[in-house]
Amino acid sequence: MLPPAEMFVHDECGGVLVFRSENQGCAFWGVRPADLGQDDPPVFVQARHGWVPFLDRVSLACVELVLSEVRTLAGGGRPGIRGVNNHDFASATCDQVVFEPSVARGLG
Repeated sequence: MLPPAEMFVHDECGGVLVFRSENQGCAFWGVRPADLGQDDPPVFVQARHGWVPFLDRVSLACVELVLSEVRTLAGGGRPGIRGVNNHDFASATCDQVVFEPSVARGLG
């Protein structure tokens, strides 16, 4: 995750506000400025083949980031778990998470 001072707009795809960068600069994640009016805009990833859709919601992309980092640390520095796609793992996991209103109020 980039600190606010390091976020930038990448010119491809009509502009993408980049909020995450892979540690070697091989991939970037961002949101199109045109989508910033949405409550939870879609996220795009830029890698070898240009900018492509990543996840439908920025909140889900943030959960994927945390899960990816935790799994990397738990695996002794290896990215992810062999045979498990982070996108599928995050989608399957997060779609099952439901917060009761009383629990959600306690999270803030």
